[in-house]
Amino acid sequence: MQFNLGINFKMKRKKKEKCMENKSEWSLRKRQGFQLLDPTGYQVPTCSHGPCLLFKRRTLQTTEKFFACAVYRSQKRCPFRLDIRSEIVSDNLRENSDVLNIATTSFCYATIRKKVNLLRARNEKIYYCVICNDVFSLPHVHPMKGPLGISSLRRPSQLFSAHMQNDSESQYWFAEESLTVIVNAIEKSNCDGILCIGTPTIFEHFQSHKLLRQKTKSFLLDIDTRFVRFFLKPLFLQSM
Repeated sequence: MQFNLGINFKMKRKKKEKCMENKSEWSLRKRQGFQLLDPTGYQVPTCSHGPCLLFKRRTLQTTEKFFACAVYRSQKRCPFRLDIRSEIVSDNLRENSDVLNIATTSFCYATIRKKVNLLRARNEKIYYCVICNDVFSLPHVHPMKGPLGISSLRRPSQLFSAHMQNDSESQYWFAEESLTVIVNAIEKSNCDGILCIGTPTIFEHFQSHKLLRQKTKSFLLDIDTRFVRFFLKPLFLQSM
């Protein structure tokens, strides 16, 4: 039995929201002149953060369609934009395939884990640098946290702060009291595995306790690239 744990809890929907679900239109949101469109018929381009979304923006003077990043709304965070100047179908888009697929970022997972093993073999104390997102021994050019044990490195969210950008990666770390309630609910469900989508603190809780780790498999999907250096690929993937 699997338990899918996303960032949003199920809430009772109002009758008006149920009516909205019955609409066949794929236009999910209209705000400030923007409309999200169905990309059927187009070859969906990919930026470094994953497949893009198709938007339509209507102003008093013009109407424009374009593909843009599905994660970041600010062009400062992701400048990718592919304008659709006419009703171009996928065959025509393929002619411009050089702009459709930007090279995605490749990651080296669990590099901190390997470095920790090296530092411990040298009998050196381990410190974490928030600026470098890496571990070092003293001295180091930046202020660091430590010395740290293995238990602290299993919970990296306690080493750095949550992102607060409302236009992209706004994050929320669960407090210990909330984690206890959630973990108890998962244990009562008798599931043997959980998929943690955008909930790193829950994933860390299971990985930090040996009995929980042995009883319940856990896997984390999160867009935050800072976790890449801490976790092995069989346990975590950076994902939008």
